[in-house]
Amino acid sequence: MAFLFKNGEQLYTEGLDMIGRRDFSGAKKKFTDATQKGYTNDGLAQVYIGILDVGANRSSLGCYKTLRNALGDLKINSFKFGLTDIDVADLIAETELDIKEIEANNLPDSLYKEKSAALIACAGEFMTRIGEKNLKFDEIFKGTTAATGNREALILQAEGYYVLGEGSVSEDPKMASEYMQMSY
Repeated sequence: MAFLFKNGEQLYTEGLDMIGRRDFSGAKKKFTDATQKGYTNDGLAQVYIGILDVGANRSSLGCYKTLRNALGDLKINSFKFGLTDIDVADLIAETELDIKEIEANNLPDSLYKEKSAALIACAGEFMTRIGEKNLKFDEIFKGTTAATGNREALILQAEGYYVLGEGSVSEDPKMASEYMQMSY
């Protein structure tokens, strides 16, 4: 006889199974239900919910900040998300850098010098903090291991110089041309 009501641990286990089948919306519901029943597996359920929220809305600053807080509360060093091994410190670094990237991109174009500087600074941090390691969000949600910290750094650096070139074209066309060449 099957039980009609499931406890939090059963819902959590079902959520893990759904991640393995890439049913992310179903998994999020199971983890949410598990936490509502008081089962969090030492905060890991909140982290799974946060990762799933980021995957559903990659440009949401709020989703990244919520995930960052949940990761900071974990007492473990690593966990699995489906088949992907996650190092907590690396995911914290990636999440913090994604927050900086979104904040930089959200700056208005009229502040092109500040926006450019923020993008280029973020590029440097991707290179130093993540380097050749895979970006976990791309690995989880896009199934690619081609995205690395160094690759993201090059993209952000190009974006930074492009923004600087676009913004300075009316003030100094020659310098704008230099910036545009640096972006390519």
